[in-house]
Amino acid sequence: MDKFELLKKLISIKSISGEEKEIADFLFDMLTFEGLDAKRISNNIIIQLKGKNSKNLLILNAHIDTVDYGDITSWKNDPFKAYQEGDKIYGLGSIDDKASIITMVETVRYFSNNKPNTDILLMLVEKEEVDGSGTQEVLKYLTEKGILEKYQSVAAIIGEPTNANSFKIGHKGNAFMKIQFEGDSAHGSRPDLVKVNALKSAAEFILRQDVINNDLKKTYLDELGVPTINITQITSNSLSANRVSDKCEILIDLRSNLKFKTEYFKYIKSVLPINAKIITGDEEIMVGYTAKSTRIVSLIKNNFVNISIDFADFATDMAFFSNLGIDAVVFGPGNPALIHKPNEYIDTNDMDKAVGMLINLIEKY
Repeated sequence: MDKFELLKKLISIKSISGEEKEIADFLFDMLTFEGLDAKRISNNIIIQLKGKNSKNLLILNAHIDTVDYGDITSWKNDPFKAYQEGDKIYGLGSIDDKASIITMVETVRYFSNNKPNTDILLMLVEKEEVDGSGTQEVLKYLTEKGILEKYQSVAAIIGEPTNANSFKIGHKGNAFMKIQFEGDSAHGSRPDLVKVNALKSAAEFILRQDVINNDLKKTYLDELGVPTINITQITSNSLSANRVSDKCEILIDLRSNLKFKTEYFKYIKSVLPINAKIITGDEEIMVGYTAKSTRIVSLIKNNFVNISIDFADFATDMAFFSNLGIDAVVFGPGNPALIHKPNEYIDTNDMDKAVGMLINLIEKY
């Protein structure tokens, strides 16, 4: 099965986050049948190839899950039935992230017959679209087994759409923080008994969102850009239309740069009213970042022309590698503007280009 027919097959397998078993089964069986030494960790698959120099390891990471298709009427065709028009292959997950799966599988196939200079580890992971727990599980396994520590250097390429003409060396981290506002409860006919209204307090905080974001821009700007907050949900605990709720919760989607990642928890606490508290949220946000002076970025700069090295405006599993001190870059076929949109498609020329670039980079590594 050539790479484009394989892509169509992967699109036909429903693999929305949390439903990856079928596609993991298919990929594991296919790769094992091809003679590759595949290992299964939950619905994650890893394959390791030994290189001429086993002092270095290059990880190729792509995710096997997709987002939900959303409103089915927005799709011209069944999102699970791939179809091709010219050089474009359409279907759910075509660009995010099944084209990157194919790109990395093709690269591993090539080096299984042409010994690379470095050890290679292919990592196909589940649940990237929800919490990144697939990548975290595999990295935990590699750490606990002592596989990573035996190398002098470890780097990673995260397969995500970058038009195959850009390497992303960082992106903001994200966290979801739940805030609870407390107030007085009373019958809806007695506003005089409500000295502190939880919903009103929450509403006043929501109306301050722009003020807070402007302050963040002034105080915490760095090379990854500006940290931001966005209120995405609001709920109360009242089950009756004539009862004033004594509790109201909001959910904040927070995006952090390097400067803000250890400050955000303290900062949010400082801008809350006295009747509000943080009930869920980590003390620190993991941010994806690789310095321009690192070996992998230097190799990219020295081996490719007409490509950009910059920062992504979307989050990936890169942050989990950065958190372990592993230099990582984001690269792959496809236009990132099509991510999570109906009628997404991948240009087959992008896939060919991405495979060639990966092989070129690994041969120099």
